[in-house]
Amino acid sequence: MFKQKKKNRDDMIDKSGEFYTVVPHRLGRTRKAIEAAVIDSMAAFQQKQETLQLMKDMLKVNDSDHGGKNVLFEDDVQSRYEALGAELKALSSSSPDFKKISDHVVKSQIARKSIKVKNVFGVKRPGEWNDFKTKIGNEKLLFHGSNIKNWVGILTRGILLPKIVVSLGVDRTDEGWLGSGIYFGDASCTAANYTYPGKKKTRFMAVTRVALGKQKKFTKITY
Repeated sequence: MFKQKKKNRDDMIDKSGEFYTVVPHRLGRTRKAIEAAVIDSMAAFQQKQETLQLMKDMLKVNDSDHGGKNVLFEDDVQSRYEALGAELKALSSSSPDFKKISDHVVKSQIARKSIKVKNVFGVKRPGEWNDFKTKIGNEKLLFHGSNIKNWVGILTRGILLPKIVVSLGVDRTDEGWLGSGIYFGDASCTAANYTYPGKKKTRFMAVTRVALGKQKKFTKITY
């Protein structure tokens, strides 16, 4: 048993070394730092997958036609925004739209009342904007939370159905409580559970106009 555990540990150290050779990281040089960098849990593995997905999204943006500019390396903020293919606009805190969205986020909290709105950005993906079918009806402003690393991909691709996401080479981490689909919530505190803080300890959440059409009520998990 001891030999088997040691062999497994040695294998993980070797595989981690191969990974860091291909995808360089800033690792400490002490034995403790090197030991901590070993990818030896599902959580660590998932974190590396998310990092790779962010890299893939950035490379995809960089490969698009953006006037020949390299958005990965050139310090041009405007070019980086344009590369996303989505229209972004920071709303003034004194504007009616800012107040509307901010109030909606704060007042929709049920389980806890800890969310505070720092900024509101208007986001428009031209293709989706034009394709939106108002005739479906039953439109509501709903919330969608995601890891901060996923937003480059969301802004460039949109929020896609799982099969489309997988076809683009993105790993889906779960099937969802009601099967494979796009999930929104009517309580911001619930969507916040799927968000993670960035370096400034802030999080991103989408407030999206969704045409629900006819609804069916479920009272238990139905994968």
